Amino acid sequence: MLAITLFFFLVAQNAGAQTLATDQADYPPGSTVTLTGTGFSSGETVTLQVLHDDVDGDNDESDAHDPWSVSADDNGNFVTTWFIPEDGDELGATLLATADGQTSGLHAEASFTDGPPANGTGVVTVTANNGSCLGYTSAVGAGPDNWEVAEGGSYTMTITGVTECSGTAITVFVQNSNTGNFCFTATGGNGTYVGNFTMPNPACNTSPISYKCGSGAPCNNANAFNANGPSNNHSVHLRASNFDASCHKISDDTNCNVCNVGVDEIHVDVSTNGGNDGSIDIGEYNLLRNSAHPNKSVPDHFQ
Repeated sequence: MLAITLFFFLVAQNAGAQTLATDQADYPPGSTVTLTGTGFSSGETVTLQVLHDDVDGDNDESDAHDPWSVSADDNGNFVTTWFIPEDGDELGATLLATADGQTSGLHAEASFTDGPPANGTGVVTVTANNGSCLGYTSAVGAGPDNWEVAEGGSYTMTITGVTECSGTAITVFVQNSNTGNFCFTATGGNGTYVGNFTMPNPACNTSPISYKCGSGAPCNNANAFNANGPSNNHSVHLRASNFDASCHKISDDTNCNVCNVGVDEIHVDVSTNGGNDGSIDIGEYNLLRNSAHPNKSVPDHFQ
């Protein structure tokens, strides 16, 4: 009887002693949540899961909400992480993380929110390098300002009016859920920072721009500030675009899979062009060549 009483006393002592905690209360999309658990049984398997707490959201559709398991250490503690998708429906959501000990049956949970990055004061302007095409479309209604750029193009970005950072460098974060994010360092000071970048190839759709203080900061949304465009509406994007030979924009670039290539990489069966002189219709060439460098001369063997 004494042994049974002692057993239930120990179970009662353990009940409620286990905890699960996040390292922050709120995270922007693309951030990593660190989850720390304590008070579980020594060495046991603990199963974790993160789900929408207020609504079902994409709980049943997104792999991000699948459970995973970790092993508690000798003291019954563990640390694990969960990545907040950038292209899901987590933005603005309340999320609930749960941890369940598979041997002890102990349960703990922690909630957190997925808010957007804070609005910054920096204003973005973009200039083209090496003949790359560039355009600009100001915001319509509550939409973003768009700097129209070509995949593979070379550009310089200047961000002025930055009040959040006082150092000599910032990290510019360019987010795209289709072709991947990229970051680069802009240097300067006194609120003005300048950096060079090359658009990925392929590139498609729009890419929101934000920045964070310091050089070489993690390439994600954590601790980032939304950049402004010239319209000062707290939203500015790079928009992948197709241009003609005079660098006039002809359409948005929505093709995320096929890269534009240089003309010297194109192999054409001239016999299919309908002529007997081996010539290629220059109009066809203009459609094929790299939109980032539309003024590139036609090689001699294409004349």
